[in-house]
Amino acid sequence: MTPARARTLIALALAVGVAGDVLLRGDGARLGVLLVVVLLVVALVASGALPAPGSAGAPEERERWWIAGGAVLAASGLILRDAEDLQVLDNLSVLAMGALWAWHARSRSIARFTLEDAPRAGILAGTDVVTGASSVLRLGLAEPMDGDAASARSGRRRDLVIGALIAIPPLVVAAALLGGADPLMERWFSRWTAFISEEAIGHLFLVAILSWAVLGWSSAPLRLDGPVASAAPELRFAFPFRRLAPTLYGLSALFAVFLGSQLRVLFGGAAYIAETSGLTLAEYARDGFFDLVAVTGVVLGVLYVADRLLGEGRAEDARHFRVAGSLLLLLVTVPIISAFVRMSLYVQHFGLSVDRLNAVAAMIGIAVALSWFGLTTLRGRRARFGPGMLVVTSLWVAALNLANPEAIVVRVNTARAASGSSFDIAYHLRLSADARPGLWAALAVLPPDACRELRTALETELSTGARAPRDWQSWNIPRSAWRLGSLSGDSCERSAD
Repeated sequence: MTPARARTLIALALAVGVAGDVLLRGDGARLGVLLVVVLLVVALVASGALPAPGSAGAPEERERWWIAGGAVLAASGLILRDAEDLQVLDNLSVLAMGALWAWHARSRSIARFTLEDAPRAGILAGTDVVTGASSVLRLGLAEPMDGDAASARSGRRRDLVIGALIAIPPLVVAAALLGGADPLMERWFSRWTAFISEEAIGHLFLVAILSWAVLGWSSAPLRLDGPVASAAPELRFAFPFRRLAPTLYGLSALFAVFLGSQLRVLFGGAAYIAETSGLTLAEYARDGFFDLVAVTGVVLGVLYVADRLLGEGRAEDARHFRVAGSLLLLLVTVPIISAFVRMSLYVQHFGLSVDRLNAVAAMIGIAVALSWFGLTTLRGRRARFGPGMLVVTSLWVAALNLANPEAIVVRVNTARAASGSSFDIAYHLRLSADARPGLWAALAVLPPDACRELRTALETELSTGARAPRDWQSWNIPRSAWRLGSLSGDSCERSAD
């Protein structure tokens, strides 16, 4: 298979995927299935997987026509009869012909088929559907090492189209997260993306799934027919930067717009937020924090994947990637800073929870990973990124264990309660044994009613052994030490003074 044929297969699979999205959406599609099968046969002929009708070919090529004809015949039963039982059988027959196609691509002759090969055929078809497209995409998207000026210009245009398609998923995800983090951003995005609906996204998703499956299944005879490199020029599977530029610069543009919205909030303050979004400052801080954590994770993933796709490419591509990556790292500090500011406001008004603290820890971990990526990969030291991340991740996990997040939550909320804020006893009692020493200490500062309620609940735990180790296999230090704490008889009375 040559790169040109691989690109032809990709285009045909996309065409069948688009047609399938239209034809298979009916209620119990019958004619739609038949038309899809016919389109598949046409695509197989156009790609060369099936010889042209009437042309002489090898016996295995003629057998492929028998399989294709059997699939069309089975699908024709769907419009010939209306019984649901027959519909099931006809659909199973179509799938059986598809499995036979995958088996025939490996074994060459139907005459060698046995009943024991039936399950193998199904497994092979499933494998082609799930993984077969990757090798065709690899070949079709690979960049030839040599070529004339005309092919170079065509390649640049192809790279820009591919890059635009690649950029769609991360940009949509990042825009959705930034919109969730800021009502002003959401309003702005809604004006520019009014043409995008959940239905449209569903259509795109189905087209992508169908195209992937069709590409993997239909290409089996061509993928397995001799070594791929025999008819192809030397290939390098390393994306040129042109294919990555739309994603990297698109994300930078999104974060630049987000920076503008945050500047307006900074200078406008609470009054501006209330006027434009109808939220108080505290509600504004609460609504967007977790979205900002997620979007920084998306950036880290995009940068890492982009670096892997770029591979050991040309020095010019590496330089462009360093510039684009550095710009993106600079702009992603905006949501990171915004997230920490929002969490500070959030804790002041609503208190701290384990989920919020873990999200902060995750944000810190992602920020460190992004910084390490900039210090290593973007400076041409890719080999240091992986080992460094192992060390950073190990230290991050160790720090969380040493810090005891639940104890921090109790301390922070106890300090808020001492200054007059409410203390959610029901929430804190749901925490693990890690929080119990802090809860014993909280009795001394809580208001009398809250103190008595918490004291009663803790004494009930002591008497019932609810937090004690159930057996030696479940032993740990916090559970074994869960009774430690001071329960003096006048602790609640002292809190009333």
